[in-house]
Amino acid sequence: MISATVRAPGPQTLHVRAFPKDRGRADHYFTAAAPPGLSAGEASRRVYGELCAAVSETGLAPVQEKVYGLLRERTAVLKAREAMFQTHGLDASLPVSYLEGRPVSGGGFAGVQMWAVRGKVETVRHPWGLGRLWSEGGSRFLYLPGVTGAAPDGPLPPGRAGQARRMFLNARSALRLHGFEFSHVVRTWIYLRRILEWYGGFNQVRNAIYRSPDFFGPSFQDRAPASTGIGGASRRGDCVMDVLALRPESRGGAAVERIRSSARQGPAPRYGSAFARATVLCDGPSRTIHVSGTASIDGSGKSVGPGDCERQCLQTLLNVAAILEERGAGLGDICSAALFCKDRRSYDAFLRVSRLLRLPPLPVIALLADVCRPELRVEIEAVAVRINPSEPKRPS
Repeated sequence: MISATVRAPGPQTLHVRAFPKDRGRADHYFTAAAPPGLSAGEASRRVYGELCAAVSETGLAPVQEKVYGLLRERTAVLKAREAMFQTHGLDASLPVSYLEGRPVSGGGFAGVQMWAVRGKVETVRHPWGLGRLWSEGGSRFLYLPGVTGAAPDGPLPPGRAGQARRMFLNARSALRLHGFEFSHVVRTWIYLRRILEWYGGFNQVRNAIYRSPDFFGPSFQDRAPASTGIGGASRRGDCVMDVLALRPESRGGAAVERIRSSARQGPAPRYGSAFARATVLCDGPSRTIHVSGTASIDGSGKSVGPGDCERQCLQTLLNVAAILEERGAGLGDICSAALFCKDRRSYDAFLRVSRLLRLPPLPVIALLADVCRPELRVEIEAVAVRINPSEPKRPS
């Protein structure tokens, strides 16, 4: 069973979702949303104080940490992070992704997501930053955050397309440094500055890269990983990518399954994009489902409900639920999620729809960001875990 704990000693709420695995293993997902009405420095001190206390209690090792806030508040937030890590005896030098995320409630800091595991985890270096490397259940995992399109010696290629192409090549190089190939990648998170101006061009670059033999080859449409492509920015360049890769080390390692379509949505390559609807990591009795960024798009690839925020929110939730249902899971099994809203009106619509549907509280960070099409108002990405799931047959 998945355990869900909500700690709320102050104005903020920290969601802790934990699930057991066999042989004494366990994963925890922490979601800490910033309380409203505080400066970025004060909000991050409160959030990290509670988060670090919870992580310290578990004795687990963080492998992924994403911080969402305005870029101008980066120094203040990371300073608070370092202080709280040191206070609770945690290693503040662990890699962290600081991503542009405008809080829905205003202010400069939106919150933190963290994934932690039991066992030995190494911090590794690559030319674009730090990563985390660990083994679990016969599989080797590598997480590389913050890969940009810059060359190892610093300069960026000219043009957005050049940066995007170089970003994928850089990711491949970083993976190879630690014994992985891009074909081992199961999940990417891609943040594009001014996404609405060049998402089509970005997709052309990604398709061409994935088609090459050093990536997925001619069958790239069936082998592409789950992914989020959303409006956002880092400190440098027009695109940045986080990568999660898995390489089985023994016959008992996790099996990887890519969900290309669901009962409600067709394959993304049909409308020019290259990603799976979700990637499922099958490890013994557990299924970890990495759901790609999902919006109000129907089975033919058309946007549903332009101009109708509530309809788009409902369509998006149903699309996510359909993906999870493929492997016996549901919205209540979500361990970590990010909600991207075009504006505050779209977020308010999401709250209304959630209330009407009586959805369980989701461990989510809510942000204001552009989605990949001008008419789309909402996008959700999620990680869900199901223990001993049923295996329903897919509808024909």
